[in-house]
Amino acid sequence: MLDMPRAREVFEASDDFTVGIEEEFAILDPDTLSLVQRYDDLKRAADEDDVLRDRIAGELISSEIEIRSAKGTTFADALHSQREARARMFRLAADQGVRQASTGPHPVIT
Repeated sequence: MLDMPRAREVFEASDDFTVGIEEEFAILDPDTLSLVQRYDDLKRAADEDDVLRDRIAGELISSEIEIRSAKGTTFADALHSQREARARMFRLAADQGVRQASTGPHPVIT
């Protein structure tokens, strides 16, 4: 059952007009650049990092990983947060013996 007083309390305490950024990266073999299913390894390693612990997520396939910024009051805040998380994630990936590449839809999709 929905706790309406609690829902109202959470709503009233929330921040309006915040900005967040998320990026998705393919996880690649460093030599062949083929996709590798290493999300679980990266997640375990990220759980040891105080910034990445709450900022990465899995996708539908285990050869992708998502990095999310902290909530920012401005785009600049979110961008600064995302840059830090991205740099940490790339170092962590290198330590785990993988590379990452940005993913997204093909630019000609209509």
